[in-house]
Amino acid sequence: AAEAACENCLSSLVRLGMAPFHVALVDGNHEGDYVARELRALAPLLADGAVLIMDDVNGAWDEIATLFTSLDQFGFEAGATDGRVGLAIYRGSNATADAAHPKTTRGKTTVVHLPQ
Repeated sequence: AAEAACENCLSSLVRLGMAPFHVALVDGNHEGDYVARELRALAPLLADGAVLIMDDVNGAWDEIATLFTSLDQFGFEAGATDGRVGLAIYRGSNATADAAHPKTTRGKTTVVHLPQ
């Protein structure tokens, strides 16, 4: 019964071989520690370059806003936000290498320049 609990859904998907996913939506719990655990469990399910959509990254939920600005610790590169919903890209094992690529910001859009 414990493996059926909602807290264990992500680890169950890993065991079932349901990965990799290319899009993930994180919405619901507003406790930073809980969402951090969720992101750690989510990472093995994602393909490199997968898009993460996070809700409530604005100041209404301080812990979530802080977590969104430090997504690199989970292998994500935070990108655009409309003030409530934030987008990030999963870099996985390439997170360190991708950090070396120059970036430019145009308004709310970040462009990553990759070598030819």
